[in-house]
Amino acid sequence: TLGGSDIPIIFGLSPWTTALELWHLKKGNIKPAPSANEDAMEMGHLMEPIIGHFYQKRTGNEEIEDTLMYQHATQDYAIADLDGRFRDKNTGEIGVLEKKFITFRKGKDWDDDAIPPMYEMQGRWDMSITELGMVDFAAMWGNNTETDMAIPRIHRDAGAESLIYARADAFRE
Repeated sequence: TLGGSDIPIIFGLSPWTTALELWHLKKGNIKPAPSANEDAMEMGHLMEPIIGHFYQKRTGNEEIEDTLMYQHATQDYAIADLDGRFRDKNTGEIGVLEKKFITFRKGKDWDDDAIPPMYEMQGRWDMSITELGMVDFAAMWGNNTETDMAIPRIHRDAGAESLIYARADAFRE
C-alpha cells in the first residue's frame, strides 16, 4: 500500500527517506530505522487538537473528527489516513484538513499561502482517495496564531492527480 506520507518520498521531496529506501521497506527487504525525530513527531501528534481548535477559531469552519482509513475506489494500493475533515462555513462543502506543527524555522515556507511541495502532494493524494474537492492546511509554528499560523487551501486538480498516480504506479512496478 501507499499512503499520503509515501507520495512525497516517491517524488524525492522527503528530507528523511529516499524512494529507494521506501521501496526496500515496502518489499520487506529492510526494517524501518529508528526515527531521529521521534519527539518532534510525538509533539506534532499531540498538537493536532490545538491546531484544530485555532483553525476553527480563525476560519469559522467546523472541524470534523475523522479516524477512518480510506482506500481508493479503483487503486486498491492507495490509502489515506486523514488528520481530519472540515465543513466550510460559507458553502457547507466538506474538505480534508491537514494539521501541521512545524519548527519556527520552516514558518517562512508557508508565507503568502504557499504550501511546501511535500505537503501539497500529501493533500492531493488524500483528495483523490476521499473524492473530496479541497484541502485546508493548518500549519502552526508558534503561539501567536495571527503571525505563527498559515491556513492555505488547494482544490482538486485532475492533471496533478494523474501525475501522482503515474509516479505511484511506476514506483510499484
